[in-house]
Amino acid sequence: DLLRQAHAYAQATGLLATDDAALVEAMGYAPAVVEGSPDNLKIATPDDLRLAEAVLRARLAAAREPV
Repeated sequence: DLLRQAHAYAQATGLLATDDAALVEAMGYAPAVVEGSPDNLKIATPDDLRLAEAVLRARLAAAREPV
């Protein structure tokens, strides 16, 4: 798939990029922007990870509660 090829290309050429889209662009493709879920959290910092863990714990606890 294209993303795997882009990462292989970056490794083979020593290309450094900030994200997957930049790798795909370096291969001559235009990345597409698609609508996603606001629940899809981006984890880029330790604080982001702590937030995602808290959200996951809350979801798991809610799933265990009887309806």
